[in-house]
Amino acid sequence: MQNIFVYGTLKRGQQRATTLADQELLIETSTVAEYWMFNLGSYPGLVDANTQPGDSIPGEVYRVDAQCRRRLDEIECVDEGMYELREIRLKQVIGTEAISDPVFAYFYLGNVKGCERLRCWPEA
Repeated sequence: MQNIFVYGTLKRGQQRATTLADQELLIETSTVAEYWMFNLGSYPGLVDANTQPGDSIPGEVYRVDAQCRRRLDEIECVDEGMYELREIRLKQVIGTEAISDPVFAYFYLGNVKGCERLRCWPEA
């Protein structure tokens, strides 16, 4: 089992949400302000803000099994080098059971020059 933060088309109500339908939703939360999200057309791409101020990106954390994780890697084209799964930092959530295991997200590896920067992925 692995904790995965989703921020775009995999969130509830979005076009790929069925991929996570049988997985455990742990929490709705946001990242710390260290990341940027870009509109890549029909899907978003998350990147590190590096030395610049970043945005807090809203999303959902799921606990996924190995089969679902393989399917997510396929969707995110990990083998083709489009995205990679890396640990992500989330805001501390008060009043909710803490997530003790690391949380990971898919980071976009392509060029985002000229892409629109978003603070959240639009509702479907």
